[in-house]
Amino acid sequence: MERSTQVKVAVAARENARQIRKQAMQTVLKRKQDYLGARVPSELKQRVLDTAEELDIPVSLLIRQVLEAAFPHKGESKKKPLPLATEAAIIAWHPLELAQAISCQTCGILIEPSQPVFQVLLHNNSNKIICQTCQERIELQR
Repeated sequence: MERSTQVKVAVAARENARQIRKQAMQTVLKRKQDYLGARVPSELKQRVLDTAEELDIPVSLLIRQVLEAAFPHKGESKKKPLPLATEAAIIAWHPLELAQAISCQTCGILIEPSQPVFQVLLHNNSNKIICQTCQERIELQR
C-alpha cells in the first residue's frame, strides 16, 4: 500500500474513533441525571435506610420513587401508591384466596375475600399481600 493511502486510512480511522467517542459521550450525558441533596433528621434518614433495606433496593431508587409519587407528571394522580420494589427485589408472587378482608400492603386499599390477591416474596425473605392493581403495576415494570 502506498504511503498516501496509508495516511488516508489512518486519518479515516482516527475520525471514525472520534465519532464513536462523541456518540458515547452524548449517550452518557443523556443518561446522567441531576443530583438533589437535602438535610434530614437522623431519625428520618434511618427510616429511609431501613425501608430501602427491607425492599432490597438502593436508597437513591427509593428516594426517586417517593419523589415521583409526590411530584407526578401533569395528568397523573398525586395519590399514586409507591412501587412495591424493583424487579430485582421480587423473587416470586402467588395468587391467594382470602378468608377475610385485608388491606393491600402497598397501596392500602381494602381487599375483599372475593377479589384477586397476591402474596409477594422479596429477596430479604419478607412477604407482602398485595391487590391485583399493585400486582399488575409490578408486572408492567418487568
